[in-house]
Amino acid sequence: MAITMRLAAKFNSYYAERPVLTTMVTNASITAVRSRAKSSRRTRGSDDSFMSLEIHDLHQGKKPTTDLATPKRAPHPFDFERLTRFMAYGFFMAPIQFQWFGFLSRIFPITKKHATIPALKRVAMDQLIFAPIGCLYTDSESQFHLMAASANPEFPHNAYSIPNR
Repeated sequence: MAITMRLAAKFNSYYAERPVLTTMVTNASITAVRSRAKSSRRTRGSDDSFMSLEIHDLHQGKKPTTDLATPKRAPHPFDFERLTRFMAYGFFMAPIQFQWFGFLSRIFPITKKHATIPALKRVAMDQLIFAPIGCLYTDSESQFHLMAASANPEFPHNAYSIPNR
């Protein structure tokens, strides 16, 4: 708990000194974790999954025939280029997000008397205006990955791979 409190205090001091840079580094870190988590799971079906969990009818006295903790296949190999690309997307999207949330804070200020309605208005504006932009951004992110996969035959195949037609 003390380590978490120390990290939070350090983050808050960095954020007070340089809010945009701190947001950029935080965004890059979060997208790196997201990218690694996304690349380590398989989505091609239950037989080709990274880990399989079978639920047995234990009340009928049947015993499992396999060890449930043993993965059937190894995770995807680490792709540093993909990780760097995702980190760059998060890093460069952070200033736009910082400006957007600052704009929302100015338009809909939250006070002690009026907290709920301005917060709901912020969420509504964010979802109606900025979320579609974020979807376009995410779609372009996926398109860049697809282009890299199609240009390089040795590109690691994963959930983003292009099927042969």
